[in-house]
Amino acid sequence: MGLFKNKIYFFLLSPLLLIFTTLYSIAVYLRHSLYELKIFRSYKVPGKIISVGNITVGGTGKTPTVISLVHELLKAGKRTVVVSRGYKRKSSDQIVVHDGKTLLGNVVNSGDEPLIIASSTGVPTICDPDRVSASNFAIENFDPEFIVLDDAFQHRKIKKDIDIVLVDERRFLGNKFLLPFGILRDFIFRLNSADILILSKVNSLDKKLIPKLKYLKKYGKKVLISYVNADRIKNNQQEILLDSIHDKNIYLFCGIGDPDNFYSSFENMKVSGKRSFSDHHYYSINDINAILETGADYIITTLKDFVKLPEEFQTNERLFYLDISLDLYSETLDKTSILENIYLEKPEWRI
Repeated sequence: MGLFKNKIYFFLLSPLLLIFTTLYSIAVYLRHSLYELKIFRSYKVPGKIISVGNITVGGTGKTPTVISLVHELLKAGKRTVVVSRGYKRKSSDQIVVHDGKTLLGNVVNSGDEPLIIASSTGVPTICDPDRVSASNFAIENFDPEFIVLDDAFQHRKIKKDIDIVLVDERRFLGNKFLLPFGILRDFIFRLNSADILILSKVNSLDKKLIPKLKYLKKYGKKVLISYVNADRIKNNQQEILLDSIHDKNIYLFCGIGDPDNFYSSFENMKVSGKRSFSDHHYYSINDINAILETGADYIITTLKDFVKLPEEFQTNERLFYLDISLDLYSETLDKTSILENIYLEKPEWRI
């Protein structure tokens, strides 16, 4: 019934949404044109700049991709810094979330994604909407060989050496309209400006991927597949395999851009209820108390949501987050890595 209502509302609002989409499209096209005509200037900063971004709203798996890339760079012995704008954080100043030794930020002043990246990798992590300023600060203070930009495909003020663009396998490109009539935040033709395309959040390596891979291949870029491993839950005390709680009563909640993708990980389990909050929602004590009152054996959310829970609930023995790791494959389903494909694009970086 809810889905039917949403379709009715969308149909009734379509003319208005198309008007706003037209206005938004004009604004986006004008901005790109001003950069192409060099009226707006792009700046080159020292170091190797890798961007991980997307062209749609909602979660496409940027955060786990950034974490995976940083781990690969660290394993290769490369000094690395992450720069993020810190979407929906409660501050606008430049923030050093991690200095390479100590976690300095918190979820309020840095936002959930930079905090997760910083705590997961331990590399210097900087929040600043001005990626040029943040990158120059990183060069001066941390001397990185690589700077990884989180969510910077649309950020044209800084020149990037490699643009990695993620496309969510399930929602793909939607109806191929820009916001708000569609889910695109940028024009599809901008995929021509990417270096590597990743079909992300794939949970089954089968024939259904072929049409989407074929579509992406027409842009003449290297296309990879990011397979999601989500077979366990964690909290601050324990780690549990999902297979071991199939007969248990579970409750799901999240505040992310694509909640259905999260819920799909529990399709064959005893889900007593679920609750979706707005993207990047900050949880109150009342929010969590209401969820705890459901009486479920296991209450599960995402890591992005878990780090935003009031501190006293992060040690609750019934609250868990879904642990996610990624495996990367070529279009021929050969196991690969992000860094290996970056090296193929930039062979001189192997040194």
